[in-house]
Amino acid sequence: MLIEPLSKSTEEGAIRVLASSFHEYPFLSRVFADAELPRHEMLHELFSVSVGFRVACGQPGFVAIEQGVVIGAATVVLPEAEGFPPELEQRWKAMEAKMSANGRTLFEAYDQVQDETRPKEPHLYVAAIGVSADAQGRGVGKSLLSRVHELSASLPGVRGVALDTHDEANVPKYLKLGFELIAERDLLGMPNWYFWNQGSAGE
Repeated sequence: MLIEPLSKSTEEGAIRVLASSFHEYPFLSRVFADAELPRHEMLHELFSVSVGFRVACGQPGFVAIEQGVVIGAATVVLPEAEGFPPELEQRWKAMEAKMSANGRTLFEAYDQVQDETRPKEPHLYVAAIGVSADAQGRGVGKSLLSRVHELSASLPGVRGVALDTHDEANVPKYLKLGFELIAERDLLGMPNWYFWNQGSAGE
């Protein structure tokens, strides 16, 4: 298994893995309930924009590759995140327009809760991480996070890595991987756990 930076050649594989990994994710299941398109199509649009942004703008992301196939992917947010370029901004707004009013409200509430809860120190944020169903339990996610930690340690002023989850099953996994649970928030009736790992902070 190889862990490589996300690139144009692995973009479609990363979109595929993330869209399938998040199909039953509690937050996105609610966000895309009653959308104009089926959930799997909405997920594909979401990750097409998210992954496409990182490829187009050189923002961080990593993929796990085995026998030439992407089996895992992670997207990362820098401390001073750039906005979407115009084309991707239009695609994001088009996706939002296909969501229900309740879905848009939930997405906006999540943005607010995340802004309030994320660590104040400069950090990398894992926006999404997913592993193919047939590659689960083989340390793929751990390997992807290791590369994120390496990137964090290499960036001056960056103090660590943060992430969150709406899936309670992920809580013990992140604790086992060395993350500290720093908050549990309520997101319109949905639990939302936040994690922090200072690791070897960049100088």
